[in-house]
This record gives sequence, structure tokens and C-alpha cells, in this order.
Amino acid sequence: MKDDLDYVLTSGPWVIANKYLVTQRWRPNFVPGEDTIQSMPIWVRLSKLLMEWMDFDLLWSIGGMFGRMCKVDSITMNLAEGRFARICVEIDISKPLLGSLSIDDRIIRVEYESLGLICCKYGRYGHNKESCR
Repeated sequence: MKDDLDYVLTSGPWVIANKYLVTQRWRPNFVPGEDTIQSMPIWVRLSKLLMEWMDFDLLWSIGGMFGRMCKVDSITMNLAEGRFARICVEIDISKPLLGSLSIDDRIIRVEYESLGLICCKYGRYGHNKESCR
């Protein structure tokens, strides 16, 4: 049973019907429906990286710019596809999200997988441009 718990907590993030399912350990005084999610692990795509940047330590360091690094996608590390690097980062979704990064004077576009409702104006999660004020 502990192995199952560890698997669920560490093998995500889980995406069901293109929506994130956030899993976390139970904590005292948790009230379902009232507690808000401050951070969650999210798959981040970094587009058009140079091949020499497809390095575990470098990707881990880049991921730290977003939040707490969780893992680097195994396909990314095997260079099976070269269009983008995929990293999993625990991100504070109450803060603005990065839309791009500048590395060695190159602009790297950032995409957040299965994370809808991102405001392009403020980089915030929870509303889109149609409902932005």
C-alpha cells in the first residue's frame, strides 16, 4: 500500500481528460472545497533548444527558474524527439507564469501542458484574455 502511495505521489503529474489531477499527502485541518491549490507539478515544454542544451544538469538548472524541479522527461533525455525539451516543475500557480526565457541571447518559448486558463497579459493561471480585467 505504501508503494502505491509513493507511486501516485511521485509518478505524476497526472492528466485526465486534459486536466491536471493534483495529488498530495493528507495534512491536518484540510478542508475539501475550501483549501486552494498554491502549487502543483506541471509539465513544461521548452521549444527550440540547441541540441547541446539537452543536458540533464542544464535542464534541471533551467527548471529551477520556474520552481522546484521534479523530473526531466525520459524521451527528452534519450533525444528521441528534438522539437522541445520536457521538464516537470512544481510551480506556484498564484504567481505569474513565464511565457519565455532568454538563454545566451536566445528566446526560448515556454508552454505549459494541459494548463488551461492562462492570462496572456499578466501570465496568471485561472483566467484567460476574454475574462481579463
